[in-house]
Amino acid sequence: MDHFNGLDPFRYKDQPLFPIQWLKFDHSKYPVCSFSEYPILRGWSLDAVQVMKRAEVDTAFCKDTLPMLQSWLFLGALESIIKCRIQSDKYIRIRRKQEIISTRFLVDLWKDWRSSTKSLPVHEKENRCREIAEVLSEIQTWCLKLGNWQENDIDRRRGTSIGVRTAPNEVDSVCVLLTLVGGSINTERTFLQESRSLRRGFMGCYTAESENRLAHRLVACGWCPFMARILFTYGYSVAEFARYFNTKEPPWRTHKRCSPLYCVAYKVDEASYQPRHDIHGCSCSHLKPPLYDVTALLRRGKIPVISIEGQQEVTSIPRNLKQGNISLQVSDSSEIEAFGGYAAYSHVWSDRMGSTTEKGLPTCLVASLFERAHALGFKYIWIDSLCVPEQDDARIQAIILMNATYKNCAVTIVLDSHIRQKYFNDDGWPPLEITLLAIVTSPWMQRLWTLPETILPARLIFQFRNTLASSKDIHDAIIDYCQQDFNPVIQTLSMQFLRMLMRTDILGQEFGKEIDLAQMLHMLRLRSTSRASDEVIAIADLLDLDVKPLLAAKNDLEQQRKLFFQALGRVPSDIIFTSTPRMTSPGFRWAPLSFLANDKIPDIRRSCATRNRNKLARCLPAGRLLGSYQVSRLSRPCTLQYAIAVTILHGQVPKKVTMAKTEDVAKSTKFDAFAMLPHTSGVEMALQVAAAMVYKDESVDGLPMYEYQGRILVGDSTMWPSNPTNRIDVYDHQDEVEIILL
Repeated sequence: MDHFNGLDPFRYKDQPLFPIQWLKFDHSKYPVCSFSEYPILRGWSLDAVQVMKRAEVDTAFCKDTLPMLQSWLFLGALESIIKCRIQSDKYIRIRRKQEIISTRFLVDLWKDWRSSTKSLPVHEKENRCREIAEVLSEIQTWCLKLGNWQENDIDRRRGTSIGVRTAPNEVDSVCVLLTLVGGSINTERTFLQESRSLRRGFMGCYTAESENRLAHRLVACGWCPFMARILFTYGYSVAEFARYFNTKEPPWRTHKRCSPLYCVAYKVDEASYQPRHDIHGCSCSHLKPPLYDVTALLRRGKIPVISIEGQQEVTSIPRNLKQGNISLQVSDSSEIEAFGGYAAYSHVWSDRMGSTTEKGLPTCLVASLFERAHALGFKYIWIDSLCVPEQDDARIQAIILMNATYKNCAVTIVLDSHIRQKYFNDDGWPPLEITLLAIVTSPWMQRLWTLPETILPARLIFQFRNTLASSKDIHDAIIDYCQQDFNPVIQTLSMQFLRMLMRTDILGQEFGKEIDLAQMLHMLRLRSTSRASDEVIAIADLLDLDVKPLLAAKNDLEQQRKLFFQALGRVPSDIIFTSTPRMTSPGFRWAPLSFLANDKIPDIRRSCATRNRNKLARCLPAGRLLGSYQVSRLSRPCTLQYAIAVTILHGQVPKKVTMAKTEDVAKSTKFDAFAMLPHTSGVEMALQVAAAMVYKDESVDGLPMYEYQGRILVGDSTMWPSNPTNRIDVYDHQDEVEIILL
């Protein structure tokens, strides 16, 4: 697996990521054909292929079927797309007397393919896209089958074994091959699309053993166990790429107490918290602005900004500032526009730059802040550590003004220790993928309050080790790169980076600057905060909601969430499918209690964020949700328990409901109906997310009522063995109807 070695030759050199053995199926004996004809020409009928999907992954399967699958879903898929033969010397290497698959040839293969398809008419490009979607759908189905074949024996999320059966090495390697090559195919599909979607559309799947092995390697390189888990949600190619980079935390922060479920390193204990000095060994005193001036401006609804007292021009930092013989002065931000405005700072408190107006910051750290601002031509700065008081009333007013603070600043400077590790050499930028990986995996991208600080500023600048780089510079570098080349790592990391710019001036004209909850959910799902009550407060102003009632209810989370949803009025109808904890209040069982990172974040096979932004449901005054869903009513109630399979028959076509181990349901769920999440990615998935419900024998204005029970998965029964344990067959009918959800 060496087709993206070129991303950073200093790291990858000439070794494959994972030695994948060629299982020696006689591929070249037959002519190039369409993807669907490949197994038929080689003696497998359509019925035989369906039997393969239901077969157990045992020794006989690995010997008789797996070699053909490897050849079909790898070489057969590629040849059906490029319409020509791939010679064996392109993909076979000899390593320790074994035939190992090399994918280095994909780099040149895709370049030639792009060149040959660039001038195709639009309708032909659309046809090619549909063909590739069918190929990816088949690869995805087999990835899920092979990756989940021992699903009843292992709890993937917690790594808890329950009579674990180890997957054969051949199954491990084929899953890796299909997942990474499928990601490469999906990336190239974007060249045929007139409009490149930000959705990935293909996920793939590793076995539990492969995932655990890769996660352990990431942790050994210094990655947080929680971030190692998050990297899988970005895609396996990104996770494989990340394990080649050692990360180093500052001395005051460690991930030793972190787990795949939580990162505790970025949470702070406010009782013992102390801001750091900018210079090692420094013991300078704290510098703070006049408290009265800050609170007076806040009470008048004004934004306070800080400057060096007596300094008339933007010059280098006066020597006496570092010696502590100087004072800070406070100004009204609305009165300094003639001086070019102010620079705002965005940081995470775990980098030990946090404080309050009353306590101030070490003088050496304040000097460093002004040095950066002055280098950009700004005399005035804003940072929460100096401009947000501890006094409750003034603090509340500062929070109310927070979004205006970042929206009105001339520039926002991002200070994050993870990003600042990356070094820009004299020849220019480091590789683009390293820049993107540093930003996307930084603590700054994982904290709640940095979200508005990302979206609102007109200009965003990142501090690297020896230089500054603006979000516009990085955006332009992505565009320039994509015009010449593309790969799964760059594509996925670019998606994450560009999403945070979708409502800024850079991409606002293309996507519109209006922010809605659907977009917000995707940006929140991997973030966290030390105060649960801050969540809706931080995003309310972005959604044009009044923050004051939410601040007043900050000590009652359920009440605060009720006020939030009632103020919104309309929410994405597929909000009931997100993998988040739910409220328990009557009428609000459908509503997420939190949108932030939690221990129920699904792995890559089960990730789900709201995607259909045009289909909305209405939150009624009593909290009930009115929306249109594709509802299935069962002929009798079912109790879904851990490791129980319920097969639902639509006519003669079997479907299976399975209890997912990473979902937000309890150990058993009783339901007699479920609502489906339609496919939206362009690649048909064998697993579909659904919401389990119980029908209530009452109605409102003629609309049926259901009580929300939790998330489940509905999947094609051919993905599992034909006779799962504790199997129950039931029948249903399916219609799209308006319902009221409690």
